[in-house]
Amino acid sequence: MIRKNMVFLWVTALLPLLLCLWFYPQLPELIPTNFNNGEITKYGPKATIWIIGGLGPVIALLFTLLPMVDPRRRNYDRLGSRYNLLAGGVNLFLLMMTGLIIAESLRPGSLRVENLVIAAIGLLFAMMGNFMPKAGSNFAFGIRNMWTLSSETVWKRTHRMAGKLWFAGGLVLFLLGLSPLEKMALYAPAVAIFLVLGLVPTAYSFLLWRQENPNPGH
Repeated sequence: MIRKNMVFLWVTALLPLLLCLWFYPQLPELIPTNFNNGEITKYGPKATIWIIGGLGPVIALLFTLLPMVDPRRRNYDRLGSRYNLLAGGVNLFLLMMTGLIIAESLRPGSLRVENLVIAAIGLLFAMMGNFMPKAGSNFAFGIRNMWTLSSETVWKRTHRMAGKLWFAGGLVLFLLGLSPLEKMALYAPAVAIFLVLGLVPTAYSFLLWRQENPNPGH
């Protein structure tokens, strides 16, 4: 079992909850629960803030249990402390999303929601890209499809390429989120980048598998 940096994992898991606890008395009875093009399209009871705030401990528990139940759990040991750092990074993303909802609840319109969300997602992709080349084959995270899971070589080469792609794409998304672009001028390139980050590694893994298996079924 991976035990390094467990403190970091669980501290980051509790931060969104602590943020909710601190600001909850100040929140209005209705808070934004859905955004579209940076505008609030739906409100809900302020108690819904605990849903996103409470995801941190759930994620921490999930990451703690995965090395125990994954049939390929031995590969987790190769990650060492990076494994819990990844989970902590996901929790920090939740912290940013929790803070965004609280800020929009207390001071509506004070933030450029769509830009900040894209920037935060970009940082998450960059972090995962840095992590992916070091991840061994497993059933929980990474580029998991029939081709990567069937071949250790395909898994390694796909994640080596995808790691660089996700890191670079994540930085571009982050910079895009910080840019003055708004609405469709922001969404069009962001969607294009998301498609590249999702489709290119999948197609690449298939091509690698076909190289290993030029005559499948024979």
